[in-house]
Amino acid sequence: DVYNPRNALCLGGGQLLQYNIPGTHRLITAARSPLWTGFYISSMGGFAMNLAYAGINYISVEGKGKKFLLVGIKGEKGKVSTKFIEIKREQLDDIYFRGFGGQRGLWAVQNYAYEALKRWYGGSKFRVIATGPASLYSRMGCLCSTVISNDRFQFGQDDFAGRGGLGSLMVQGHNVFAVVVGGNNKIK
Repeated sequence: DVYNPRNALCLGGGQLLQYNIPGTHRLITAARSPLWTGFYISSMGGFAMNLAYAGINYISVEGKGKKFLLVGIKGEKGKVSTKFIEIKREQLDDIYFRGFGGQRGLWAVQNYAYEALKRWYGGSKFRVIATGPASLYSRMGCLCSTVISNDRFQFGQDDFAGRGGLGSLMVQGHNVFAVVVGGNNKIK
């Protein structure tokens, strides 16, 4: 079963993230694919820099909560902290289909995650990896992240890990609908 909670979804950037080297900021995602049932790799441009701000190289999403989770990962002064916000399926459906912050689908999830965690991050740089309704209701769900600048999403500057259905794995296999990563660690 590809939705087995032990089918870890790995998201990472590598050791060069701590250096500001062009071309090293892509986020690589890997897991057993709901679409192909074999090991699959997909990537997303630009997001991995936020792992460096958090002071980490990768994330492994494993296990499954009883409710749907928004996960926050923040690095400050060399320490990493996490925050988990639980919501019920009905709430997630409302965000997807009725919308949040003037948006629907995965963009509504980004808005929800941003509003829920922006105070926790304070002035630190962070980004949201969001899923849309296709991740909950099909095998073809993707992961998306939009650049945040001046406290606003820069729509049109969206990055997708859209191959292999790894968004579906994150939601259906692990009950995680969004991951927010950032911090104030310095980049060399």
